[in-house]
Amino acid sequence: MLAPGIFLVIFYYIVVFLSNRMLTSTTEEKENRVTEMILTSISATPFVVGKLITILILRAIKIFELLVKILIEL
Repeated sequence: MLAPGIFLVIFYYIVVFLSNRMLTSTTEEKENRVTEMILTSISATPFVVGKLITILILRAIKIFELLVKILIEL
């Protein structure tokens, strides 16, 4: 019962917090016309997948950093 609850919390975190960051970064790139320059050399699907993977990696590092800080203080 504990494992499904943990996965539910992780899924909720990804959907709520990471989607907001993804939309914010995409909007900023659209305003600065970075996206148009990048999409001239690659298609949209690898571009979006790459953005998702990098955001997930950065969030995993942040979660690991937070867990290390919590464990150090215990």
